[in-house]
Amino acid sequence: MKLLLLFFVSLWMCSSFSNSQRSFQKRTSNFQVGVILDLKSVVGSMGLSCMSMALSDFYSIHSNYSTRLSLHVRDSQGQVIEAAAAGLDLLKNVKIDAILGPETSAQANFLMDLGDRAQVPIISFSATSPSLHTRTPYFVQATQGDNTQVGAIAAIVKSFRWSQVIIIYEDSDYGSGIVPYLSNAFQDVNARISYRSVFPVSASDDYVLKELYKMMTLQTRVFVVHMSYTLGVRLFLKAKEIGMMEKGYAWSITSGLTDLVYLMHSDAAEAMQAVLGVKPLIPKSKQLNSFVNRLKKQSLKKSPGIGRADLSIFGLWAYDTLWALAMAAERVGLKETPKALENSSVNLNVSYLFNFKTSEVGPQLLKAMSEAKFEGLSGKFHLVYGKMESSSYQIINVVGNGQKEVGQWIPSHGIRREMNMNTTTHDTNSRENIRSIIWPGDSTVVPKGWEVPMSGKKLKIGVPVKSGFTDFVRVTRDDQANGRISGFYIDVFKSVMEALPYAVPYELVPFENPDGSSAGTYNDLTYQVFLRNYDGAIGDITITANRSKYADFTVSSAFRGPPSQHVGMIFYFPFSTLVFAHREKIVNNLARLVVVVWMFVILILSSTYTASLSSRLTVQRLQPSITDINELIKNRDFVGCQEGSFIVEFLKKQGFEGSRIRKFTSPDDCDEALSRGSKDGGISAFYDVIPYSKLFLSKHCDKYMTVGPTHRTDGFAFDFRKGSPLVADVSRAVIELTENGKILEMEQNWLRNERTCAGPEDSMNSITISLQSFKGLFAIPLQRSLSSRQPQDKLTEAGIIQNSSSENSVQPTDFPRNHSNSTEIVSSAPEEVHDLNLEDISAAQHSGVNHPSA
Repeated sequence: MKLLLLFFVSLWMCSSFSNSQRSFQKRTSNFQVGVILDLKSVVGSMGLSCMSMALSDFYSIHSNYSTRLSLHVRDSQGQVIEAAAAGLDLLKNVKIDAILGPETSAQANFLMDLGDRAQVPIISFSATSPSLHTRTPYFVQATQGDNTQVGAIAAIVKSFRWSQVIIIYEDSDYGSGIVPYLSNAFQDVNARISYRSVFPVSASDDYVLKELYKMMTLQTRVFVVHMSYTLGVRLFLKAKEIGMMEKGYAWSITSGLTDLVYLMHSDAAEAMQAVLGVKPLIPKSKQLNSFVNRLKKQSLKKSPGIGRADLSIFGLWAYDTLWALAMAAERVGLKETPKALENSSVNLNVSYLFNFKTSEVGPQLLKAMSEAKFEGLSGKFHLVYGKMESSSYQIINVVGNGQKEVGQWIPSHGIRREMNMNTTTHDTNSRENIRSIIWPGDSTVVPKGWEVPMSGKKLKIGVPVKSGFTDFVRVTRDDQANGRISGFYIDVFKSVMEALPYAVPYELVPFENPDGSSAGTYNDLTYQVFLRNYDGAIGDITITANRSKYADFTVSSAFRGPPSQHVGMIFYFPFSTLVFAHREKIVNNLARLVVVVWMFVILILSSTYTASLSSRLTVQRLQPSITDINELIKNRDFVGCQEGSFIVEFLKKQGFEGSRIRKFTSPDDCDEALSRGSKDGGISAFYDVIPYSKLFLSKHCDKYMTVGPTHRTDGFAFDFRKGSPLVADVSRAVIELTENGKILEMEQNWLRNERTCAGPEDSMNSITISLQSFKGLFAIPLQRSLSSRQPQDKLTEAGIIQNSSSENSVQPTDFPRNHSNSTEIVSSAPEEVHDLNLEDISAAQHSGVNHPSA
């Protein structure tokens, strides 16, 4: 009996255990997850391996979880159509709850619409185009979007002061998605995209070579490449083949290529030597080290040639993505077998191909995954509005068989040598924050970013042609009609080009017609630069707002007047006679003669000063007949300016009628017109920039004067094509030559023969008293002083001790000379325009030159 009872108890226990097992199995829910990858690609095969390891690791740690992920893998074969077909099959037949993948942005661009219709999350760890995540809430970008790296790339460009770049990208969703963000980032650091080179994804080798040769003819030598792995490798192999990986070039690649450099074969790695790249910064951890070792062993067993794929960020993102999805599935919990509902949005006329059911679990998974936060192998996993939170980037230099980190870019701190938030610098994107870099050609010299094209074409620099006013720019021809270009600004330009740290071949080309006459105004010349008929223009070209729309100007070329000449000698004896009472008797006859002469000189000086002061206080001085521009306009007087000058438009804006403005080609014609006046077929005033005004007045001090208000312009400068890299370097060279006095020397060389005009007040007095008037009186004491150097001739007998030093001895060179810096010409700084003709030159003060009335 007891034996029978024990048998029934055993049966009951076994039955209970069996029921318990079945009950546990019923409480375990399987989430169906589709995986769409190109299984033959590096990213696809690596991603699948990492997801398999993540699945095993997750459930070995969380074995008590009631949910499981079941993976259904499909091969897209790298084609959008195959990826779409795989997605439809998984949605209709497998009835999946989520899709991991697809691999590329183009595939994701199509699949996300299917996911939106079925309400199934499409989760990609490798589709990085920034335009994807805004299309539908059911697309999850579990990766760093390409837009997050543009700040790091722009910071590199800023650090090395490159003013323009060429971007090279493939014609795909992946390639074009980054372009608007790159444009904005470069604009923020004052760098211009000089050319955009777009490659078809299936570009032939001939196409690649043709495009590279085209870029070789451009000046820019800084390239930013954003391409997929296969096309990028082909590009660099061809670039090395034709010599574009040599000294002077600078190449930078985006994270998609940078991350896969380790996987490239030896030829490709050799071709990419000295390239700079950026990739997301992966924090070091014990878990990462353990994973890397395990994956490396597994990779070597399956594919011995896979190399160091274990270090790819795409593999780490794949691992973290599956981990996050498993956490989300557990948060959703047990999945009931739903009564499948037809998608209410499906039209009855839609093809059966797209007639699939919506998922009730999909929205819950999407919400749970968006709330997932944990420290993954790639760093902090946290989705913000359906995309991965931005992180810092490494800046690497491809050297040898590996990559050398040369800096780190932190979004809120710029470039650092290492991640140290406590360090502060004035310029976070300074070159000093980057470690030493090996540049193409095994060079350590930072490329300047541009070169004269290898075709050897010289820069074509236009020079204005004028028949008059040639003090600053002059074009002449000999008997054989050979042109000779000279002048102050020509010498300045030649000196500036010689001062550049590199050679720039150029030729000066007169802006003229076949008959040698001027081909147009200064505005016309600037517009020809804009039309690319000239690479630049030099001469007395004034910077104006209108011209700056068509060309970039350098800083103005500065004129500097000679420094003031000071008289350093002090005439001790004559002034001492006014202050001291000499008690000593004068016993020497020569001494008495000297005293008498000095007293006579003092008497005349005192009388002259009194007369001059009285004249200034009581005599009405001569004034020009007209001093106000409004009076000229009111009287409808004629005014003049240089032919081809921007002052014509300036005068019209002031209120002058076009018919009352007369243009002249030479200073002599201006002189004649001013002498006649408006009523006699001439002009009442002539407008010009200060440099020309000064030169004109230096020849006619006794006839004209500058009057009226001044009007400022930005001065004379050289202009170049918009975006020309020469502008910054030429400007620096101009400043350097100004500071070291070279420009002043050239100015004095060209203008030294021009006499100065002391001013209108002095020009009205034909007879003046100067030290020259007393040369007869000074000759006597001077001769006596020179002959009295013997001991017996000391003036101690007269009570005046004359020191034998040069400070107290009167020499012929001690007499003051008539030096004045009133003729100082400033052409590089903003110029004021006197009522004389302002022609394009860096100074621009308009000032009226009126014929004084009798």
